[in-house]
Amino acid sequence: MKALLGNPEAQYGDSNVIQLWDPWLTKQQVAKALQFHPRTIERWMQDGLPYRRFGGHPRFRMSQIEAYWADREGDNA
Repeated sequence: MKALLGNPEAQYGDSNVIQLWDPWLTKQQVAKALQFHPRTIERWMQDGLPYRRFGGHPRFRMSQIEAYWADREGDNA
Protein backbone atom coordinates (compact mmCIF):
# COMPACT_ATOMS: atom_id res chain seq x y z
CA MET A 1 0.00 0.00 0.00
CA LYS A 2 1.06 3.53 -0.66
CA ALA A 3 1.34 5.97 2.20
CA LEU A 4 -0.41 9.31 1.79
CA LEU A 5 2.41 11.32 3.28
CA GLY A 6 5.49 11.37 1.12
CA ASN A 7 3.63 10.16 -1.98
CA PRO A 8 2.76 13.08 -4.27
CA GLU A 9 0.92 10.71 -6.64
CA ALA A 10 -1.56 9.61 -3.97
CA GLN A 11 -5.06 10.98 -4.40
CA TYR A 12 -7.40 11.77 -1.54
CA GLY A 13 -10.02 9.06 -1.40
CA ASP A 14 -7.80 6.51 -3.19
CA SER A 15 -8.66 3.12 -1.67
CA ASN A 16 -4.98 2.11 -1.92
CA VAL A 17 -3.89 5.02 0.25
CA ILE A 18 -3.50 4.87 4.01
CA GLN A 19 -4.99 8.16 5.17
CA LEU A 20 -2.74 9.45 7.90
CA TRP A 21 -3.85 13.06 7.89
CA ASP A 22 -7.36 14.51 7.95
CA PRO A 23 -6.91 18.25 8.42
CA TRP A 24 -9.62 20.74 9.30
CA LEU A 25 -10.62 22.55 6.09
CA THR A 26 -12.22 25.94 5.53
CA LYS A 27 -15.55 26.30 3.74
CA GLN A 28 -13.69 27.67 0.72
CA GLN A 29 -11.31 24.70 0.65
CA VAL A 30 -14.21 22.24 0.82
CA ALA A 31 -16.08 24.11 -1.92
CA LYS A 32 -13.01 24.07 -4.15
CA ALA A 33 -12.27 20.39 -3.49
CA LEU A 34 -15.87 19.35 -4.22
CA GLN A 35 -16.32 21.90 -7.03
CA PHE A 36 -19.35 23.58 -5.48
CA HIS A 37 -20.03 27.20 -4.59
CA PRO A 38 -19.36 28.13 -0.92
CA ARG A 39 -23.07 29.02 -0.54
CA THR A 40 -23.91 25.41 -1.41
CA ILE A 41 -21.67 24.31 1.47
CA GLU A 42 -23.57 26.73 3.74
CA ARG A 43 -26.90 25.15 2.71
CA TRP A 44 -25.48 21.70 3.42
CA MET A 45 -24.41 22.94 6.87
CA GLN A 46 -28.03 23.90 7.57
CA ASP A 47 -29.08 20.40 6.45
CA GLY A 48 -26.70 18.72 8.90
CA LEU A 49 -23.27 18.63 7.25
CA PRO A 50 -20.86 18.04 10.18
CA TYR A 51 -18.52 20.89 11.11
CA ARG A 52 -16.94 22.57 14.11
CA ARG A 53 -16.30 26.22 14.78
CA PHE A 54 -12.83 27.44 15.61
CA GLY A 55 -12.64 31.14 16.41
CA GLY A 56 -16.16 31.53 15.06
CA HIS A 57 -15.23 30.05 11.67
CA PRO A 58 -16.59 26.70 10.45
CA ARG A 59 -14.08 23.94 9.77
CA PHE A 60 -14.70 20.59 8.13
CA ARG A 61 -13.01 17.19 7.89
CA MET A 62 -13.23 15.53 4.49
CA SER A 63 -13.70 12.11 6.12
CA GLN A 64 -16.81 13.41 7.93
CA ILE A 65 -18.16 14.94 4.72
CA GLU A 66 -17.67 11.63 2.89
CA ALA A 67 -19.42 9.73 5.70
CA TYR A 68 -22.28 12.26 5.72
CA TRP A 69 -22.88 11.80 1.99
CA ALA A 70 -22.51 8.03 2.19
CA ASP A 71 -25.28 7.98 4.84
CA ARG A 72 -27.50 10.26 2.75
CA GLU A 73 -27.03 8.12 -0.35
CA GLY A 74 -27.97 5.07 1.72
CA ASP A 75 -31.20 6.80 2.78
CA ASN A 76 -32.14 7.43 -0.86
CA ALA A 77 -31.33 3.94 -2.12
